Amino acid sequence: MASKEVKAALKAAREALDKKEYQDVLKHCKVVLRADKNNYMALIFIGVATSELQQLDQAYAAFTKATNSNPELPLAWQGLADFCVKQKDPKYYKDLTLCYERLARINESKDPGKFCDFSVKHGDAWLQREQPLQALAAWQAALERMADLPAEVVDAKRPVLCQKVSSVITSQLSVEYEYIDQLRSARLGDANAAKSFILYLFRVLQISDDDEINEHRVVIEQSIVTECQEMRQVHHDDTFCRELLCLLQLVQVYVYEQPMAEECSAIRDELAALAEDSAVLQFVIAHNCVMQNQLQEAREAMERGLLLRSSCPLAWLMSGSLLLRLHAYNDACHSARQGLCNLDTPQTREYLLSPSRMKIALQFCNVKGLLSEDEEKYEEAISICMELCKQGCTGADVELLLAQAYMLNGDVTQAADISDTLLRQDRSNHRALCIQACTEAAQEHLRSAEESISEAIDLCPTISEYHLQLGRILWQCHEIEKKSLASAHFMQAAKLDPQDSRPFYEIGVFFADLEKNTSKAQRCFQKAVDLNSGNLKAVIRLGECLQQQGNLSEAMELYQKLTISMPSSQAHVAWSHLGALQLDTGHSQDAIASLQTALRSQPREGSTWEALGTAYLNRGSYSSALKAFLRSVQLSSSVYGLCKIADIKSRLGLNSEAIVDYRRLLEMNDTYLPGLKGLADSFLCLAKDCMAKNFDKTAVDCVSEVLAAIARAAAINPRLMCLWKLMGDACMLLVPLPTDVLQGLCIPSMFSQLQHPSSRMDLLLLASRAYAQCQQVCPDSEYMHWVWHDIAVNCYEQMKDEARDQNREKLAQQSLEAIQTAIRLRPDDCSHWRTLGVLCTHQAINRLALAQHALIKALQLQPDDAMTWSSLGSLYISQNNIELAHKAFAKAQAVDPECISGWLGQAMVAELMQHDETQDLYHHASDLGYHEQAALGLGHWVCSNLLTSNAADSHNREGADSTDGEETEQQQQQQQQQRVPIATQDLVLDLMEKVSRRHPDSNAALSMLGLMLERRKLFSLAEQAHGMVCANLADSTLSDQLDTDTAIANHARALCLCGRYAESMAKFSNVANPRQEDFCWWALAAFHDRTALQHGLCIQLFEKALQLATHPRDMSAILTAAAMAAYQGGDLEMCRKYLMSSSQVQPESAVCQQGLCTLTGLAVLLKDMTLATAALVELRKANMTDVTMIATRAYIESVYVMILGEADSGCRKWMKEIHRSPSDGELWSGLGRYMMQSRTSISKCHHITATAARIKPSLASSTQLISSLSQLSLGVDSRAALRTAQKAVFSCPTSCYAWAALAACLGARAGASVDGDNQQQQQQPQQQQQTAVAAAAAASSGDPYWDDSEGGGGAAAAENVKVDTGNVPHNAEGKLADRTPLIAMCYVKVKAIVQQVQQQDKQHADIGSCMNVEHTQLRSAQELAAWMLVYYHFVQMRASGANMQAEEATFLSTLPLAERVELRLRLISLLSGASQLMASGPLNAAQTAAVRQVVVANADSHMAWQCLAFCYNLAGSPIAAEVCLRQAIVAAAQSGTSSAVIMLRLVLLGLQQCTMGSDSERWMALAQEALREAQRSPQQSIAPHLLHSMVIFHYGNAKFAGRLLNGLLTRSEGTGVYHLVQYYALRAQLKLKNYDTAKALLKDMERAGSPFHMTAFQMFQSLS
Repeated sequence: MASKEVKAALKAAREALDKKEYQDVLKHCKVVLRADKNNYMALIFIGVATSELQQLDQAYAAFTKATNSNPELPLAWQGLADFCVKQKDPKYYKDLTLCYERLARINESKDPGKFCDFSVKHGDAWLQREQPLQALAAWQAALERMADLPAEVVDAKRPVLCQKVSSVITSQLSVEYEYIDQLRSARLGDANAAKSFILYLFRVLQISDDDEINEHRVVIEQSIVTECQEMRQVHHDDTFCRELLCLLQLVQVYVYEQPMAEECSAIRDELAALAEDSAVLQFVIAHNCVMQNQLQEAREAMERGLLLRSSCPLAWLMSGSLLLRLHAYNDACHSARQGLCNLDTPQTREYLLSPSRMKIALQFCNVKGLLSEDEEKYEEAISICMELCKQGCTGADVELLLAQAYMLNGDVTQAADISDTLLRQDRSNHRALCIQACTEAAQEHLRSAEESISEAIDLCPTISEYHLQLGRILWQCHEIEKKSLASAHFMQAAKLDPQDSRPFYEIGVFFADLEKNTSKAQRCFQKAVDLNSGNLKAVIRLGECLQQQGNLSEAMELYQKLTISMPSSQAHVAWSHLGALQLDTGHSQDAIASLQTALRSQPREGSTWEALGTAYLNRGSYSSALKAFLRSVQLSSSVYGLCKIADIKSRLGLNSEAIVDYRRLLEMNDTYLPGLKGLADSFLCLAKDCMAKNFDKTAVDCVSEVLAAIARAAAINPRLMCLWKLMGDACMLLVPLPTDVLQGLCIPSMFSQLQHPSSRMDLLLLASRAYAQCQQVCPDSEYMHWVWHDIAVNCYEQMKDEARDQNREKLAQQSLEAIQTAIRLRPDDCSHWRTLGVLCTHQAINRLALAQHALIKALQLQPDDAMTWSSLGSLYISQNNIELAHKAFAKAQAVDPECISGWLGQAMVAELMQHDETQDLYHHASDLGYHEQAALGLGHWVCSNLLTSNAADSHNREGADSTDGEETEQQQQQQQQQRVPIATQDLVLDLMEKVSRRHPDSNAALSMLGLMLERRKLFSLAEQAHGMVCANLADSTLSDQLDTDTAIANHARALCLCGRYAESMAKFSNVANPRQEDFCWWALAAFHDRTALQHGLCIQLFEKALQLATHPRDMSAILTAAAMAAYQGGDLEMCRKYLMSSSQVQPESAVCQQGLCTLTGLAVLLKDMTLATAALVELRKANMTDVTMIATRAYIESVYVMILGEADSGCRKWMKEIHRSPSDGELWSGLGRYMMQSRTSISKCHHITATAARIKPSLASSTQLISSLSQLSLGVDSRAALRTAQKAVFSCPTSCYAWAALAACLGARAGASVDGDNQQQQQQPQQQQQTAVAAAAAASSGDPYWDDSEGGGGAAAAENVKVDTGNVPHNAEGKLADRTPLIAMCYVKVKAIVQQVQQQDKQHADIGSCMNVEHTQLRSAQELAAWMLVYYHFVQMRASGANMQAEEATFLSTLPLAERVELRLRLISLLSGASQLMASGPLNAAQTAAVRQVVVANADSHMAWQCLAFCYNLAGSPIAAEVCLRQAIVAAAQSGTSSAVIMLRLVLLGLQQCTMGSDSERWMALAQEALREAQRSPQQSIAPHLLHSMVIFHYGNAKFAGRLLNGLLTRSEGTGVYHLVQYYALRAQLKLKNYDTAKALLKDMERAGSPFHMTAFQMFQSLS
């Protein structure tokens, strides 16, 4: 049966039950039970139904089965209970009690109200079964649970239930009394019977433990005592009655707080005689010992008793009370808890008169133990007190305990409120007065607190606690008298309660802190520890006293014992102190283990983290120490932790972060000396790092901060030697810096009257005063030897700066005496001996034997000192003992591979020996760190090697050219880079810059810096460096003439390279003995000096250089340069003479190749083809290895053959060179330029330039420019040309040619739209149709004339053609007007570049800056500006009618007439898009003539002929237009360009003239002929087929034309001409009168959104 059916049957049964249809209920439930025989709800429904049908047995069985199937659900139990109650049959009473018991248990944790109700019913059921004791038990459970109910519910139910309980007890006791009498008469002296009778009395007494209900307790208790006394008298050897009497007496004492009866002593003696091992006897003995103040004996007796009887709650109560008096609070709490645990067991309750009173007493004992000052468990004490208050225990004792708990827990307000309430009730409550005093002391009302506790002492002077609290209050006062009075009260407290460790602890604090008597304090703390080993504070203070007395081993043993004995919650304190002691004794590893153990139990103790950080720091674990101190600062924000964090960061080299931490620390405490000193240390370390990195100004700023921090610290305490030592070290650090950098140092006023040092000597004197202050502050310091060492170094530095010999000798003697004093103070320090050795090597002292002795002594003290070995090696070098020097330096390298001095010494030895490893050694020394001598050595070696290699390469080239010529110049450069790598050159440049900045008077460094800068093309910086050398030599009196001439020549050369030619010539004139290269550079300056135009001087200088030249190659080069100067001066004959002389130099391999190229060019210029041919033959013989020269030769050869009319041969010349060097991008780029200039194979130009850019990406800008112009010249898609031009502009935005090409492409795009739009306005309907067909043809073949700017091509433009004129007005200026601002921007860019070139030329810009412009000649830039001006003028004139003639004339006036005509030629050929702008309207006669003149001048441009044909067509001269188009076909054939587009233009021209009716046969024949030629084109285009169908339609064959057009509909679908084909197909169908087909085509045009739809619709309506 499915679950859905079961649910449906149960639902039906419930509905039938509600309707009281019990038979139907049974029927539905039986259906359910067939599927599930134990269905809970079905059984309940059956039970209810059968009960109503009086089928009692079946109902009982159904309910019982339901309870058995799921006993945890209450519904079946409730039904069974209702059934039993309803029947009122005694046989169901047993089941009724079970039902209520289960219902109460089910609701015990869920609903207290239901639990109480069912418990009451449960008691009533037991009462019906005549079981009053069980009924009372159930009702008692209900009474106890009523505490969880709301107050109003309790007030309503409790009185009724209490009355019921009282009546049952009264009736039951009346029965019990009769039974008691029977027992008394029946016992007849039987001891067992008497014992049973007494036990029965206890059971009756414990029917209810509520005094409010049970009013017969006193009678029963008296009966128990009477029976025991009678039994004692009768049975003399019975221990039961005697033990019971003792227990009853102890209960009276410890529970009811009543005195013990006198007869208890006799009973004890009897019991002792009968049973010495009785537990009760031990309890009584313990009590007697307590009464006699023998607490330890009492404790021993209680322990013996508890071993015998551990389940007695009274014994645990006695033990807890005793332990409280012994101040063993933890043990007291344990005893109280044990008593509470044993209180509820049946075997322990039989002898209890009142378990509730016993429970309260045990809880009191537990609370008192929790309120000890050593245990922070006050929250638990407060909760217990609150629970006691809820149970109705509202006496003053509970209130006092609660107030004390609040007080110890920190809630002073609550404690004060309770004490005030109690004192208002009873002013003589001395305990309340004590609590009030404590609260007032906590609120710092010491006077009131003193008065309150004094009043408590007056009321009860024998309580030690009050004296202790008074002593603590007085101790908080600042007066010494009161502190002394406090000690008296502490002693009084100790006398009153010698078992309390607290007074002894306080006395120990008094002796330790006030009297400073460590011995007495130790004894007091020892007494406190002996009394209470758990007094943690006493143990800690005892350990501190032991440490102060030097008993470290005893202190450590004490702490170790404490870690074992203390509980885990307090052991962390012991571990912390143990770790601190281990840290003080130097056992860092043990301290770390101890402190880590402490932190495991107390991880938020900041002081422990600090100690752990210190331990890690002592061990050298800086990272771990940093983490520990960071954690301590997070927890406590201690100044010490912050200082240590900064110190560790400084040690780790994180000086910047350390400075931030020190500053944050000083913000918290600005007078913290360790923080100020650490801040100075960190800045000094940072300054050292900056000095090592040559950040000199930053180092000066850091030292200024050091001095400022030291000044602040010295103002607080000037007697600290470390501050003055630090100041001297900081000043000595800046000694190597130049004076101009040192002037940035800020000196505090307390150190010197100078705010800034004026020289190194000022800084040295300041350092010497700092060291002298160290001697005055602490003359007997163990570190004084270092001060003498620093004084020696300081005097040595002063000696080097001193100019007078007398002072130098004095300073040398002082330096020597200072270092000797340092040696006397510390003779075993090798650094002092090493410094002595270094000092003795100076020329002012020059005691080399002593120097050698000192260095050897230093090595004896420390053989592994690399600096000493290096110093010894330097000494040997000065004595020319190279072998010993090499061994010393090798030893230094072996000892310390990172010692710069060792590697530098080995490099010097290798240089002296001329070894090949010199460069590597110098290089490695420089890599290890900055060293002035290493930098100069490496720089000298590199510069010398470069100069030597240049000379050697020149000599080698001569030999190679005369022999086999196999070695190329590139290979020679590679060999030179192998000798001196680029990385090494960069390193030298950087090192020379550092050395020259650190030592601006070092001429060697400045000269090498200038040379390396020249090599890097940094001419302005090189000029500055050479100028500084000249200035230094001019100020020096010891300069050599050769050095002066070299420096002046270097400076003059740098000025020439910078473009400052006049200054360069003036400098060269100051050279006393010029060299060959000096004359050459001098002549070069004269050559470039355009202001003077000293060509004659230039030639004279070259002739002087020629006289000094010894090498044939140099002679040839000088003659070539002289020829260039003669050419610039206009003397062509002398130019040819010099070039001929250059070419005739022997041997032939020494002939200058540039000279041969120049000679060939000159011959071509002079039209001396014989000379040109001869020069070219010599040029071909030259074994050229330079790529630039190869490209130049190829260019000259290609131009030569182009002049001879063999342009194709020029391409082959280029290809020949490319085959030799296919990976040379410049050759590919040159071929592309040549193709563009010669108009040869322009179609391949784009691929050639793309190859050049791929091989050499640096040529991308020039190749993109050539590619864009070639695409325009070919008539390829102008969008691609525009993109290529944009890339060229982005690649080189300073190229004026790139901007010109971009303008051309923009014009081409704009012209296409203007062409199509203006044609539409001027032509008749048939003419417009033919124009649209031509547009479609042009678009399909890629003609840029008809390309649309929106990307749809000419076909998209054709869609906008309107068949009927005047239908839609069209803006002819739209496209062009949009492009005009962009074209204008291009013109502005070109003009700005030209002006920049002009300005740079006026300012004599250097060669490097001129090379940033693509074309350096001003004439070329002016020409290009003129091209752009003409183009822009034409655009403006057509677009907006603006007149730019004035500005055009301004630019063109600088050019001759022939060049102006050439500009217009280039306007058509190179910037061919301008020709399309002519379509905006017919030109007048003058304009047409101007265009014709330009076209005739460039007859090989088919684009130009097409432009002229268009002009003639607009002017109404179709025959002239036909002739121009035929010329365009010829030009296209010559250039290898397809003429398909030109043929389509001819077809269009013929159709236009046919429609006009003039000589239609001739023009139709022309159209047919041109159409046949166009159809032969391999290009797959729709335009020829469309024109073919139009021609057939014109002849009147509409049927054949319709078939052709229907075929084109499928082919053209999705293209731009689809709508045009639809239009002509519709016309053909209308011509054939196929109106249904025409109607279908008209609907297709409407769905497709054809622009010809309205025109076609009007035509369809007019014809149909």
